[in-house]
Amino acid sequence: MYCPQVWKPRLGVALVEVLCAIAMVFLLASVMVGHFNARAAAHQTQCLLNLKESSLAFRSYANDNRDRLPMVVPMALGGAREAAVRGDLARVFQSLSGELERPGHLICPADNREPASDLGSLGRENVSYFLGVDARKEKPDSMLLGDRNLWSNDRARLLTGTYVVGSPAEDVGWSDERHRRSGNVAFSDGSAGNVDPNELQRLLADAGGCHTRLLFPSSCSGNGVAR
Repeated sequence: MYCPQVWKPRLGVALVEVLCAIAMVFLLASVMVGHFNARAAAHQTQCLLNLKESSLAFRSYANDNRDRLPMVVPMALGGAREAAVRGDLARVFQSLSGELERPGHLICPADNREPASDLGSLGRENVSYFLGVDARKEKPDSMLLGDRNLWSNDRARLLTGTYVVGSPAEDVGWSDERHRRSGNVAFSDGSAGNVDPNELQRLLADAGGCHTRLLFPSSCSGNGVAR
């Protein structure tokens, strides 16, 4: 007598295949996360090295100019005091032509900006970092340079080249554009480090005086703070 065979799904094999597929997805995800984390860590390290090299160029300049940074020395004497006052960030860096080895040190690798071919052709669009106009060599922990990805609740004042931070309680922090909502800062003693939002507020509070002037780069003509 003929008995038709009934098809039965291979549930055991199908389950194994599904589990293997899920495992592969998790494996690929972990590899991708690891890749992005490693890339972010490499950017962080290189950014700190760039800031340190740039801050050492400022210190070298000060050693040859009676402990004065270029923001204090008149342009007639090889400094950039007038340029700093009018917000000409590129001109401040150009005053370091004898100290700053490569314009590439002014670019954060996590930024999409391109370095200038030389300091003579340097523009604001070739800079990733803000400049602490009031930094002084005799104030070793004053902020000299830092990542430009700062934000503030006062957008109107952020649209000027020199941003004046008038109060340590003011809402100023890092955007999430790079370095995971933190920023790298170089100090006037030649050191550099990663600064979280709380540490940023402390630095502003310890700066002394009634305000802190931060000169920002911009990709457009005239004064402005890049996004």
